Amino acid sequence: MTGRIIACGVVLLVTLTATATFDGRAHARAFVALLAVASLAYLVALHAVAVRSHAPVSPAPPSAHVDTPLLVCLGLALLWRLALLGAAPLVSDDIYRYIWDGRVQQVGISPYAIAPADRAAAPFHTEVTRRIDPTSAVLPSIYPPLAQRFFLAVTLIDDSVVAMMLAILVCDLLIAAILWRWLGAAGRSRWWVLAWAWHPLVAIEGAGGGHIDLLGTLLLVAAAYALAWRRTLLAAIALAGYGGIGTLAPSALAANDNELLENLSGAVLDWCDAQGGQF
Repeated sequence: MTGRIIACGVVLLVTLTATATFDGRAHARAFVALLAVASLAYLVALHAVAVRSHAPVSPAPPSAHVDTPLLVCLGLALLWRLALLGAAPLVSDDIYRYIWDGRVQQVGISPYAIAPADRAAAPFHTEVTRRIDPTSAVLPSIYPPLAQRFFLAVTLIDDSVVAMMLAILVCDLLIAAILWRWLGAAGRSRWWVLAWAWHPLVAIEGAGGGHIDLLGTLLLVAAAYALAWRRTLLAAIALAGYGGIGTLAPSALAANDNELLENLSGAVLDWCDAQGGQF
């Protein structure tokens, strides 16, 4: 079964790398066909993992021997992510908006108060932010405060597509790391980490698209992991953070982002207090 899984990984590597060689929006049929092949390989791989992992395993101690074939499989996942990273963004221009939102915050302007297409926004543009689709450039940001702080943090280091993509890729890898640790601690086969690491859409939307959803997913997985170990305060904080990543209407956020954070924080503290100090 291990050989079959690795063979599926090679198919995923070839097909996902191929999607990085052309514009998926201009050649939609070829793009979808490659994703269909990748998805089929993914499903076959998961079936093989299920067969391989049918017998329960005991929790692995920290010094346990690492499964080399599994590391090879994870290495394949990293390879196609790096290939997609070099061609990103593939099918969306959202990352240009992330960079714009971060840049205007650097000069003290709320991204809810100005749209990229506004005449007053011209001095703050770069070659990258001018690539924002005209249909969305006429609107202010739709991303809530915690996402905005993420954009600001990344652009303070480097306001490039590569920097933002790498930040999202780190979120992707941290999710895999949490799942790896959780599966081992729970006595489940760590091969199931491939359910995340090999999912074609995770790679396309993450390394290939740089979508902020991966930061939200990281916080949600962290909340679930913390809750599984009865660290309810950490779980509540992570879950509140997840709530601050999702897309909300700008009319609900404009000039009220601090109030939203205060209300969310208050709800979390009330919930923690209701737990009777069990954290």
